[in-house]
Amino acid sequence: MSQRFRTLEDFQNGTLKRLAKVLKEPLRFEVMNVIGGDQEWASVELRAQPVECKNGRSYEMVYAWNIRFNDEGMIVQVRAYLDTALLTDTLRENECGSYRSPRDVY
Repeated sequence: MSQRFRTLEDFQNGTLKRLAKVLKEPLRFEVMNVIGGDQEWASVELRAQPVECKNGRSYEMVYAWNIRFNDEGMIVQVRAYLDTALLTDTLRENECGSYRSPRDVY
């Protein structure tokens, strides 16, 4: 489910808002590590606190975000790395209701 978003609005609509529709409560993030500071780029490791999906499964994700800042300190680019299989399964199972993950077989 890798995707490129050109605007903050596209990113929010394609990820966070879509995911929010399949979760029983909002995501809460915990910052685990930050590498960087007064540089153009920083890396941030985030963990989404476990939250229950509509189908009863738990969604817990760890993200690595590489963030680029402009001269004013505003974020202008983010490269997010995450478990896309977990995200894809979560969305398919909860948006469609009939999708069974290959993990269900085992």
